[in-house]
Amino acid sequence: MEIIPRGDESRKFVAGTLDIENDGTGDGGTHRGIGHYDYTLRGPVQDGDASIPNDFWEKGRLENFERKRGWWACVRDVLAKAKTDYDPQEDDISANVQGLAQIPAPKDSDS
Repeated sequence: MEIIPRGDESRKFVAGTLDIENDGTGDGGTHRGIGHYDYTLRGPVQDGDASIPNDFWEKGRLENFERKRGWWACVRDVLAKAKTDYDPQEDDISANVQGLAQIPAPKDSDS
């Protein structure tokens, strides 16, 4: 995720990254099937420099994701899950993840 303060491209910086990896244990990889994903949230990068390794935020797993919902839905569900799994007692990054509070929880797949 890049932040562009006040629309000024010269001040753009990388605030964090999200890696989502299909672990291959779903229903055989069909487009309309179920997938299981491991994720890692990292950030912020040091001084906005993406070449400097990100600090670890959160690791987790999203299971039973319906692939037919598309990859944006996968990203949204991962972020919502990270929000609900986050424990501020485990570290001191609460200021960095305040934005996750604005992400609504995922809806049931039946809706």
